[in-house]
Amino acid sequence: MVGLAALLFLASDATSLDRVFAAGESDRFDVQSRLQVEWRHRGMETWLPSDEEARYGFTVQVIRLLPQGGARVRYKRPTLSVTKGEVADADPVTKIEKVNWDYEMDLSVANEILEHKDLAPKLPSKPKPPEGDGSLLPGWQEQEASPQAAAFVGRFVDDVFRLAAFTGSFDSALDLAPRLPFGPVKPGDSWKRTVGFQPQLLKGEGGKFAIQRLDYAYVYQGIVDWNGKKVHRVVARLQLNTDLAAFLNQAARATPEQTGLRRAPISMSAEIEFNLDLATRKTLGAVATAEGQVGFVAADSNEPIDEFKIKGRTVLSTK
Repeated sequence: MVGLAALLFLASDATSLDRVFAAGESDRFDVQSRLQVEWRHRGMETWLPSDEEARYGFTVQVIRLLPQGGARVRYKRPTLSVTKGEVADADPVTKIEKVNWDYEMDLSVANEILEHKDLAPKLPSKPKPPEGDGSLLPGWQEQEASPQAAAFVGRFVDDVFRLAAFTGSFDSALDLAPRLPFGPVKPGDSWKRTVGFQPQLLKGEGGKFAIQRLDYAYVYQGIVDWNGKKVHRVVARLQLNTDLAAFLNQAARATPEQTGLRRAPISMSAEIEFNLDLATRKTLGAVATAEGQVGFVAADSNEPIDEFKIKGRTVLSTK
């Protein structure tokens, strides 16, 4: 009996972060993102900067409440405005893309997408690009290193840029975040959410690789003051530090001399601060920052052929 009383006392300051939906609820959000990239080629002392700003609005409307506590919602993101920053030979250019994201989806109390249906009109499909010949970097030449390196690391480099900008799919964007914990939490408690994957060398397996999860580690910081009101504060952090060269050479069944790539170090750290409504746990605002670096080192040199420094900052706010 004493033990049970002690447990109840220890758990008394735990709180539920379950999302509370209301019938007919409708919310509008604005997302502004800035991605800064610096690049230099082998032999260059100066880093060449470029930046890109993206902005979009989206709405989430509750259609009906679900028996288990979640909700069926209508999510819409009609357009995406992208501004390419000024560079040496070009002025800033803004392009508004009609992305027409329109989904009906079931959300759980943890902000997980349980089911979804695409309601947007279907556009004609684009023809598939021709199949390659199986070699990742045929005939590596230094003057061709930059485009070939980008193609070589493919989706892994794309993931770094996508995560740094926070404006891509629901995995990396702030739109339906954060993923909330299952069960009550106290300040300092943590949980994880998968946002991508990366190669991982298997120990004792003859140099073989597997794909491991890339997770955000969430921490509940408790109730804080934000913009003149009390909110729940949740912080998410991500760390990525790996070298893709061995993995990609192995995938090509080729040596570094054949592919031309000896090292491909990629690193990134990201942090997102979420502020949630005290009663409903609805996200009222979020600020995300990320820093990363990507390099490509050829088999015939210790000096990177191409290097990229990446900085991203994204702000989500309610309208």
